[in-house]
Amino acid sequence: MARRISFCRNCQAACGVELEVEDNRVTSIRGDAAHPHSKGYLCFKGKTSLDHQNGEDRLTQTFKQKDGRREQLSPREVYDEVSRKLSTLIDQYGPRSIGLYYGTGTNQNPLNHALVKSWLGSTIGSPNLFSSITIDQSAKWVTAGRLGYFANGKYVGPDCEVALLVGTNPPVSHMGAPTCPYPSRRNPQSHLRQYQRDGHKLIVIDPRRTEIARRADLHLQIDPGEDTVVLAAMLNHIFLNGLENRDFLNRFATSVDALRALVQPITPELAAKRAKIPPAEIVEAAELFSSVNRASAFSGTGPDMSPHSNLAEHLIESLNVICGGYRKAGDLVTNRGLLFGAVPTVESVIPPTRAWERGARSLSANTGRVGGEFPTALLPGEILSDSPERIRALIVVGGNPVGALGEPALTQKAFKQLELVVTLDMRETETTELSDYVIAVKAPYEREDFTGMSDSHTLTPFAQYTDAVVEPLPSLIDDWEFFWETTQRMNRTLALKRPAIGLPDEAHQGTPLDMQTKPSTRELIAQLCELGGNVSIEELTAAPHGIGLPYEPVPIEPAQQDDGARLNVCPADVAEEFLSYLQKTPDAHYQFLLVCRRRLETMNSAYRNADRTLSKHPSSVLHMAPGDLELNKLKDGQLVQVTNANGSMRATVQSDPTLKAGVVSTFHMKASSPEYGVNNLVSLTDHLEAINFMPRQSSIPVNIRPLNEAVN
Repeated sequence: MARRISFCRNCQAACGVELEVEDNRVTSIRGDAAHPHSKGYLCFKGKTSLDHQNGEDRLTQTFKQKDGRREQLSPREVYDEVSRKLSTLIDQYGPRSIGLYYGTGTNQNPLNHALVKSWLGSTIGSPNLFSSITIDQSAKWVTAGRLGYFANGKYVGPDCEVALLVGTNPPVSHMGAPTCPYPSRRNPQSHLRQYQRDGHKLIVIDPRRTEIARRADLHLQIDPGEDTVVLAAMLNHIFLNGLENRDFLNRFATSVDALRALVQPITPELAAKRAKIPPAEIVEAAELFSSVNRASAFSGTGPDMSPHSNLAEHLIESLNVICGGYRKAGDLVTNRGLLFGAVPTVESVIPPTRAWERGARSLSANTGRVGGEFPTALLPGEILSDSPERIRALIVVGGNPVGALGEPALTQKAFKQLELVVTLDMRETETTELSDYVIAVKAPYEREDFTGMSDSHTLTPFAQYTDAVVEPLPSLIDDWEFFWETTQRMNRTLALKRPAIGLPDEAHQGTPLDMQTKPSTRELIAQLCELGGNVSIEELTAAPHGIGLPYEPVPIEPAQQDDGARLNVCPADVAEEFLSYLQKTPDAHYQFLLVCRRRLETMNSAYRNADRTLSKHPSSVLHMAPGDLELNKLKDGQLVQVTNANGSMRATVQSDPTLKAGVVSTFHMKASSPEYGVNNLVSLTDHLEAINFMPRQSSIPVNIRPLNEAVN
């Protein structure tokens, strides 16, 4: 039995792990007690990664398929065939005929991020990039594009005296900054307990009494989708009582008077009536948030998957602007980023870019790219478009768009129309079922890696490298190899670029790779270390539990010269959306609002089929307030059908005292067969947000009726 040290690749926390290996198989996993940040902690999702490694529909062979028949091929044969087909499509229809989607399986793979966007944008020349991020949180990118952002970041850790959390539940999601007041996601319960022991305050806005809401000093349990009116009332109360940070506003903000006028009619009483909470709670939240010098507001997927998501996110960040909820002159930067050093130490505003108003345009909607990507909800439309430039080939890397997107019939129709679908994954998914080629890739513990996606997610500088823990099968590849191999066969060039999320390919020039001699994974990691210039691959490999260089916190300095950049808290289109929102009324045809929640055991669509997940969640569960169960003459465990104008899903009802009357809740990703999927209730054509075309994936109006069939 051998003991190996590595780190988890589930999320940006990158918790240290200790693994036991026997006969080239990982037999156990636990937290690494010697890890300087996670200190032996490993969440349930991290422990479930053992099932991911050893089973749960693990792919071990590369194959092509047609009409349900699979033919095993070597990766080299796939590179040859796919390269020829891509070249033919590009010659006939242009580079825009190629698209690429990356998912959660790529988000913690820095080499993928260093090469995927570069391959599509620079090597192929196509703008058609999509990802899981625009399925659930693109409103944050829209807000940055309309409001701008303060480059020094929000207050986190012990510096954040009051934290406002809107629609995020870190004890289950394990999300940290920018969705929570601590910089990493390691052991969130411990962080939160210490946060409150230190005298800091926690405000939560959420329609459910979530795990984090139960710990809050103040919980505003609003009706689903009414974050916007509550945030507007908080802003109004702050303005009326002179509680804003006038120095910060005078120096860094614009359109403040327009925002003041916009929210002026929204009294706490009006907002409380709409959100169905006491008006005193809105006043208390506004006064608590504005009472300290270091308060920041954070959000998760809750508001971003609900109606009016762009508006809600804009008001959350406007609240930060109005109260100066960012690190300012005199505050300390304790981690500039060991690998890439991206955190500035001088006060600075990145002004609004509104990037979707220029550059490549969608073929199926009046919008451009957000965060360097097209909205994934538009992917079926980009495939089914009548334009000769429509997407004809799609590369899917570490993701499951067929399982993640709403309106399954439309999504499947689009994928079936594609002339070429290539999926790189380590497991079977709904997407591999519709792929022409499926390339089996290495699992995290089978590859060399480093914490290139976690550079600024610790309070102090830190980075870690890991060797492969077990020897992979010869049939498995590193994801990046596909992009190098196809580039070489197509006689093109490929540049290695700094891994980043939310930036277009053209944001970085990168370093051209040698296309004659294939690099190793370790050589690519070494090149990325050289790009950063702060730590070498030799230093990383010499510290198996990670390395943290000595670093004296640096105080942020005031900008020496006013460059004119300002945060725009009230652009015209935001004001128009707000006035339109105020005119909305509940749909009387529906009895309930359905909100989505995360499972502790899963990571988006990953681990749904793991034994420990299925033993706890054999079918979809619909959580319902006890009073609603009684009123509708339903019983725990009863099978029901949830319906709306888009479709229906099945679930077993379960009493849940954390819910208000009229609110039901279920998990976003289905746990079993298609009829149990909440995606059946989601439209990709109706009720879409402007700019990012975000569907309504939470706060969904539904009706519920009992079914007499037995639960499988």
